[in-house]
Amino acid sequence: MIIAYILGQFPSYSETFISNEIENLRKVGFKIVILSLINVTQTNGAYTGETADIYDSPPLSFGKLNAHCYLIKKDGNRYLQVLLENLKVSLFAPWQLLRQLKNFSTAVYFLYRLRSFSPDYIHAHFISHPCTIASIMSALSSLRFSCTAHANDIYTTQPLELKEKLNQATFVITCTKYNETFLRNLYKGHRTAKIVQIYHGIELEKWTVKPTAHKKITEITKILTIGRLVEKKGIYYLLEAMYFLKQKGYRICCDIIGDGPYYDKYARYITDYHLNDEIRLHGAMESKMVKGFLLNADLFVLPSVICSDGDRDGLPNVLLEALAAGVPVIATPVSAIPELINHEKTGLLVDERSTMGIVAAVERLINDPVCCEQLITNGLNKIKEFNIARSTDQIVALFKSYGQKN
Repeated sequence: MIIAYILGQFPSYSETFISNEIENLRKVGFKIVILSLINVTQTNGAYTGETADIYDSPPLSFGKLNAHCYLIKKDGNRYLQVLLENLKVSLFAPWQLLRQLKNFSTAVYFLYRLRSFSPDYIHAHFISHPCTIASIMSALSSLRFSCTAHANDIYTTQPLELKEKLNQATFVITCTKYNETFLRNLYKGHRTAKIVQIYHGIELEKWTVKPTAHKKITEITKILTIGRLVEKKGIYYLLEAMYFLKQKGYRICCDIIGDGPYYDKYARYITDYHLNDEIRLHGAMESKMVKGFLLNADLFVLPSVICSDGDRDGLPNVLLEALAAGVPVIATPVSAIPELINHEKTGLLVDERSTMGIVAAVERLINDPVCCEQLITNGLNKIKEFNIARSTDQIVALFKSYGQKN
């Protein structure tokens, strides 16, 4: 089966769960054609692997002109019908009209470029922009489409738009039970069965469990966090916690891996509070290097928060990887995180935006080796539920059931 995967950006170091999914689908015989809306060359060394099969083209490019001519010639009536359908809702909103025209043009271009691949089906990752393109492509062709809804795309998209896309898609995968409940409550229709929860898995066999021998209190405790430097990751509260832990006399260091709009803000905080010896901002890096940091860490902290616009984490893959590496986790009970991190069993949960909660949790794990070892053991058992082989089997079953051409 040949499936066209529409992604916002490929490659993306912050969306390795999508790359893992594609890799494992290919292993079981699927041909995945990657269509990326954004063509970004990552100069920070975060990714050195494959690129997309097709990238979107500039709005006035010769390639897009050819694409429009081709589809008009092939089926002008359908082309005009879909175009008018997409524009009628935005005729009196100029910026929205331009955005709809751009989306339509992208969908036309992708279909034109897909001719040589002859896909059986279209799947979009994220129910936001990529799903919009998939729905237009489906309307312009005989191809059905589905999508995977994650977190940001669910909670920052207007409910009416979400309902419309839920209606249009053949099925919608979402990666957590928390998301599934939200979407089912929103949809409230007899077709809620089309909403399917499948966790992002990881390849457990690729992870080596670190030794569990607990450090002596006189040694430096290595804390790690990984994620985009944006508000929802809550890393600011970890920086504050590092300051108070230093004041209490603990020998600690913290590695922060990731890039984003808050990089300069965090760098200033580190300098202003004289934490340059304790905290290192590494920027983004490729997964092989990240794995090395995880296997060398003593504690993993991810203090996620819910933003004012509703944006939030889903179930970050870095938490799965921390458990698989045998690293005790401190997190917050935001969104679906408690589906993995069960307080006092597979990790410690602290209140959202609680600097002193992080401080207390770190102190506890530094001073309680028995607790650490129990969390590691329970975490290694829990992570078996998130094997990517299981997730792949579930996705394969859906594609085989719904993915054949009409």
